[in-house]
Amino acid sequence: MTFSNGSHFVGPRDSAMAMAKKYRDSLASVKIDMEVWVPVHSDDKNEDAVLAWYKETDTYKNGKVDSMYYHDINGVKDGKITFISTLGRKYKK
Repeated sequence: MTFSNGSHFVGPRDSAMAMAKKYRDSLASVKIDMEVWVPVHSDDKNEDAVLAWYKETDTYKNGKVDSMYYHDINGVKDGKITFISTLGRKYKK
């Protein structure tokens, strides 16, 4: 996984899920407004991916609200996600 802040995570699925659960536990709610998603296939590498563009609004338990626009590249093999790369920018009204 490559996160929008430039950090990386490489490890087993259960470690990724534990990390995600810890983050989600700090939130009161998450709203995702999906703009578009597109499945793509690379013929030269015989690889599949799903590209996604969306706005995410996180409301933390302390009341802070934060919104970002994201573009994700999700590698897919045999119906499972093999990697995620996320690019993001702050939402400005």
